[in-house]
Amino acid sequence: MHGFLRMYWAKKILEWTESPEQALEYAILLNDKYNLDGTDPNGYVGKLHVVNWWHHMIKVGLKEIFWKNSLYELSGLQTQFDVNAFVARYGGKVHTKK
Repeated sequence: MHGFLRMYWAKKILEWTESPEQALEYAILLNDKYNLDGTDPNGYVGKLHVVNWWHHMIKVGLKEIFWKNSLYELSGLQTQFDVNAFVARYGGKVHTKK
């Protein structure tokens, strides 16, 4: 998985879990199971960075500023590559704007 996606994925896991510790645990488990470089130290650093940084932004009240204006939002990823082509190629549902 590309670094952009790994960071986006870790951020979303943080949104969906009850604590940063739980988010990191899930991110590590899923990364180690599904990514070719799952146990690579760089992957661990990336997940730690995202979970810690985003948790800090929420805690100090900067979530609204950084959360929506981020490369790790879907709109940010769409500036880097064709998200719909990626989803279509690897399975999943391509969402369209209404």
